[in-house]
Amino acid sequence: MNIPWRGETGFSELRPGQSEVFSTGILVGTLGDNISITATAHAEPGSLQEVYAVEVRDFHVVTNPLPGGLNLNFSVVNVHPTSVVVKMTITICIITA
Repeated sequence: MNIPWRGETGFSELRPGQSEVFSTGILVGTLGDNISITATAHAEPGSLQEVYAVEVRDFHVVTNPLPGGLNLNFSVVNVHPTSVVVKMTITICIITA
C-alpha cells in the first residue's frame, strides 16, 4: 500500500522534529498471530532533490467496531536537522503467517 502525503492531513509541511499521525485501513479482515510490518518513507524537502531523514514509528493495529475491519495507526517524524519536508510517499508491506 502506498500512501502519498502532501499536507492532506492538515499540515502543508513537516518541519524538523515535527511528527504527524496517520491512520489507514488494512485490506484484510484478520491478521494472523505472526505478522511482519515494514514501512519505507521517501521524502522530499522544499530545497533539495531528495532527503531520507523521515522515520516511521509507533505501529498499532486497531480493530474497529462492527462491521469490523482493521486500521494501521503510525506516526512519521522528520528527523532531518534543517530540511522541511513538503512531500513524501510511505510504502507499507504487511506479511501474515
